[in-house]
Amino acid sequence: MNDLTLLLLIAAVGYGIARWLRMPVIPLLIVPGMALSALGVGVGVERDFLRTAIELGLMFLMFASGIELNPGRFTRSWKAVAWVGLIQFFVAGVCAFGVALWMDFARLPALYIACALATSSTLVVLRHLKQQQQMFEPFGRLVTGVLLLQDLLLILIIVILAGIPGGWLPVAGGIAG
Repeated sequence: MNDLTLLLLIAAVGYGIARWLRMPVIPLLIVPGMALSALGVGVGVERDFLRTAIELGLMFLMFASGIELNPGRFTRSWKAVAWVGLIQFFVAGVCAFGVALWMDFARLPALYIACALATSSTLVVLRHLKQQQQMFEPFGRLVTGVLLLQDLLLILIIVILAGIPGGWLPVAGGIAG
């Protein structure tokens, strides 16, 4: 429990520093977490508990971001959102997949890398747009729409990738679900 207390304390300090410096919070939380992991802090924390805490935190973070995303704002520019979002997602994904294969990754890990590199960080971009007061500008609406489309595509791909080991029937069931 001491490790968990230390992790929460360091996260709170990282959050405070990010707010004070007016920087995105997420990088200032990831870097200390990686440093503590390298130092062995948090090793005593039960893995199931840590996994549950991570999932809960991510769900809360995504819910809080979802509150700021109103799909009704993109009705006028849905064609531009679709074109920009799809082209950026697939071009970046294909390039990343090719580079991963070139670096001798197997196909499935290369696909995971491609998915990770094809999407932009919705949370970081939304925070930046909000801080710059550009969320409701035409550019901000386009970017927000593209991010929402990318998130939806990534959710679909995660469902597909989760079902691949079981064959096409679980993939089809996951997509239908």
